[in-house]
Amino acid sequence: VSMRICMGHMRQLKLVAASSAESFFCWPCRLFLAYLGVPKMKSSHSLSGLAALFAGLLLSGAAGAATVTGGTFNVSIGITANCAMGTGTNTDMSFGSVASTSTTTPTETTPASFGVTCTNLTPYTIGLQPGNSNLLGAGAMKGAVNTTTTIGYQLYQDASHATVWGNTTGSSPNVKSATGTGLLQTYSVYGKLAAAVNTLNLPVDTYSDTVAITVYY
Repeated sequence: VSMRICMGHMRQLKLVAASSAESFFCWPCRLFLAYLGVPKMKSSHSLSGLAALFAGLLLSGAAGAATVTGGTFNVSIGITANCAMGTGTNTDMSFGSVASTSTTTPTETTPASFGVTCTNLTPYTIGLQPGNSNLLGAGAMKGAVNTTTTIGYQLYQDASHATVWGNTTGSSPNVKSATGTGLLQTYSVYGKLAAAVNTLNLPVDTYSDTVAITVYY
């Protein structure tokens, strides 16, 4: 404020003698000059130079106070869905060891298991397909030695062996449905032989098959 009052006085100045230069300044001017550490004026030339200095200060202050707003820009990112099979989480299904004369139709002694990780809130389905490419989850284990001899089995989604687990996604799906959480989700697979062991006339051997897992999302 003192500087603006001083500038008003400076604009009124036309000619000041050296002897009257110091007396020209009003009290606000003297206060402001003292604040700036400016020595006492000895001539009208010094006074004119100081007036120019004040004018520069006023202009720079006004320029620094000006602003403009309203410009904007957006920040965005797109997240896409993804699913991956769990690493090191798969376990094999086993029916154990059964006597060739057994009249039972064995179910698994150890269910298979595997893990899937899908993007959070992403719906997906899991299909299982035995080595014979059967879409209904009905596979055939082949002998390690007697490769032409097979044992039929069926895959299920539940321990009660009621819901078939295959790889059909059409009007009558037998795949398993789930929703991703962004974390590893584990699933168990159950099985049952297609017939009683004693009816199969099987030679002694170890029988096995490989089931493919497909995730649709």
